[in-house]
Amino acid sequence: MDWRHEGPDPAALVRGWAALVAVDEDGREEIRLLGRDVRLLLDSPLADVEIHALWRTAAAYYPVGPDTAHGRAWLTGIERELRPVGGITATGVAPGVDRNEVHAVTRLAHALDQVDELPLEPVPVDAVRNAVIRVAEKVDGELAFRFLLHAYAAYGTPVSESMYGEFRRISESLGHGAFMLETIGYLVE
Repeated sequence: MDWRHEGPDPAALVRGWAALVAVDEDGREEIRLLGRDVRLLLDSPLADVEIHALWRTAAAYYPVGPDTAHGRAWLTGIERELRPVGGITATGVAPGVDRNEVHAVTRLAHALDQVDELPLEPVPVDAVRNAVIRVAEKVDGELAFRFLLHAYAAYGTPVSESMYGEFRRISESLGHGAFMLETIGYLVE
């Protein structure tokens, strides 16, 4: 558990993180990328329940209080915290992603299965699988790929050598560094 941010509520965590990373250009780019992802999801056709499932899975079910906003309300709160540090652009325009990559992400999403018991706030694996597929098909393939990596880790879904090769191929085609696959490296059989 290397989480080093604390605060009384999720908005304070976002504020604290943004203040921490905004000190250099790499950190400001991280803020802009989060802002882009937030805007893509806010502008998407996804239902609030789908956004909530994806965000909670990507956060590894980090504990939140019962009064924490869900779905678009949560994303709007993040957007509000990022705006003062320049993390929100006018639109969340997604870069073009090859349709073959979308199909590959969708194939890997269909193999997502729950192995580990989820602590805290379980979200059914089917809900996350379907939300990842909708992001790939309707929003942005690269964002769907990142959500898929988090989902595999959250559910402990085993990854065969051939599947890992497919993950690596997609990751490389999207321009990600080798670090990106560390999220699922321990799941390879």
